[in-house]
Amino acid sequence: VRQKDDLYIQSFVNEVNRLIDQYERLSRFNDEFYHMVLSEISDLIYRLEKEKKCDVQTQKELLLNIHKRLTELRKIYNIKL
Repeated sequence: VRQKDDLYIQSFVNEVNRLIDQYERLSRFNDEFYHMVLSEISDLIYRLEKEKKCDVQTQKELLLNIHKRLTELRKIYNIKL
C-alpha cells in the first residue's frame, strides 16, 4: 500500500494482512496441537495397554503433562478459549 492510496484501501489492506497473520498463527497452532495431542494420547494408550496395571498416579501424570503442553501451546500462539 502506498502513502497516497485512499485511507479506506489502506485500512482494508491492513485488515486483510491482520487476518492472514491470524490465519497463519492458528494454522501453526493447529498443526502443533494435532501432533502433540496425537503423540501424547498415543503414549498414554500404549502405556495403558502395555502396562495392564498402569497405576493411577502414572495415568494422572500423563494426563497432567498433556494439559501442561496444551496450555503452553495456547500461550505460545496466544489462543483464547
